[in-house]
Amino acid sequence: MPIDAQPLLAASASVQKPVPGEKSKRRLALFFGSLLGACDTVSDGMVFADLTNRGWAALGVSLVSLCVAQQWMTFYFLWCSGMKRWTDFWQVVLCAAVGLVSFFVVADFCSDWRFTVQQVGLGMLCVSIAPLMNFWAGFPEGKPPVSSGFVWWEIAAGTISAPASAIISLYSCFLLRSVPTQLGLSLVFSVWSITRAAGRLNRLGAKPGMCDDLFNWKELPDVVFRLTFLAVLAFLARPQSSSVSYFALVTIASQFAAVVAYLLGMARMPVGVAALLASAMVVGHPP
Repeated sequence: MPIDAQPLLAASASVQKPVPGEKSKRRLALFFGSLLGACDTVSDGMVFADLTNRGWAALGVSLVSLCVAQQWMTFYFLWCSGMKRWTDFWQVVLCAAVGLVSFFVVADFCSDWRFTVQQVGLGMLCVSIAPLMNFWAGFPEGKPPVSSGFVWWEIAAGTISAPASAIISLYSCFLLRSVPTQLGLSLVFSVWSITRAAGRLNRLGAKPGMCDDLFNWKELPDVVFRLTFLAVLAFLARPQSSSVSYFALVTIASQFAAVVAYLLGMARMPVGVAALLASAMVVGHPP
């Protein structure tokens, strides 16, 4: 059943008088924001491939499942709001389809590069082309059109997949007693994406400065504390014979189900929309 999300989206689309040089600043901010989103998804793919190689398939599957689910839930939210059509669904499935074809088909024709191709294929499962599409649509005016749902793509990525990736990466570092390059890069990009998304959601409808738009320093202490707490909880509660912390998974899953039930009881909305909002509240709820 369609929902009316236009008031929220219109809040970030207020018409303002053009200022000399403003369009160039907006383009620069859009470029860095899109670059951050692309780097964040690519680093998630690198982490997924690394976890799989280490034999931690459960952690890898958890990461890729959350990344893919975040893209699908965001698309469904925008479709229910009338901003996306089913013909735009290719933006969600393209990278995953390329990854699967690379892993199962292309790798067989590249015997010398089989392992590398399979690594790239695994990494592509976490990658989204939404940042690239939003940059392409928004470059002429320095900001994407409201119909692209650009703000909500960034908020969903920063409050769902980025926190999940950061927690899994930090948890893996605890297991290894070290910080490999892939996990360290993923942590940096994830924390950056989370703080930026939290700031965007908190000031939705306002016009932030360029520095505040790129990095919200005020959110950093709370974000670091929350991620560290959840990663430490998962590490301490894990079974000694397994790399998976079932206690942490059950805790997050029960909170997620409780929030979904609460949202559905408070307002009439599709289950997919409630799942998107609940994921943001449970894993990466901004202060």
